[in-house]
Amino acid sequence: TYETGFRTELQPAREAIALQERKFWGGIIVNETADWELILDPKQPRYVGHPTKELDAAWDMLVGNYVALSEAEASTVHGQHSKENGYYFVVPHVRHTLHCVNYLRKALYPKYYPTLRHESRERVPDYYTHVDHCLETIRETVQCNQDMTPVPHYWSEEKGMFLANTMLTHTCRDFVKLLEWQ
Repeated sequence: TYETGFRTELQPAREAIALQERKFWGGIIVNETADWELILDPKQPRYVGHPTKELDAAWDMLVGNYVALSEAEASTVHGQHSKENGYYFVVPHVRHTLHCVNYLRKALYPKYYPTLRHESRERVPDYYTHVDHCLETIRETVQCNQDMTPVPHYWSEEKGMFLANTMLTHTCRDFVKLLEWQ
């Protein structure tokens, strides 16, 4: 189940699954001067906006590293994987998806990340293949997870259009618990 984990998930990490209700931020509002404004959680690191070293560091924490599994733990992993230095290395899908979001974020700022399009082709797919892979990964992940929290819309007289109220409470798996488990 969503609360306890599924057969296809990383079995050793199931102990880190806990649910929490949390408010989503990142809503766009029309402020007092009728300008668009992005509302972010002031208690959290910033993950959006023009690139900075702090922003990159925050993303590095989200994306994280591989998890080293023993032979017994790796026996529950579906799909091709290899042993290296006595361990099997995997990444929870949530971390891979965050890598993809981060890659697309960087792609929006080619002047700040000029080497992104020119990475060594021996180790990574070419730029557009990587972008397409990430878009497809995010699409499939969103469809797979199917968050059914309703997003109400309201009329904005200032803009003459309906706006989405996205700053709502969702039931989520606790991401911090996964970070602590790793």
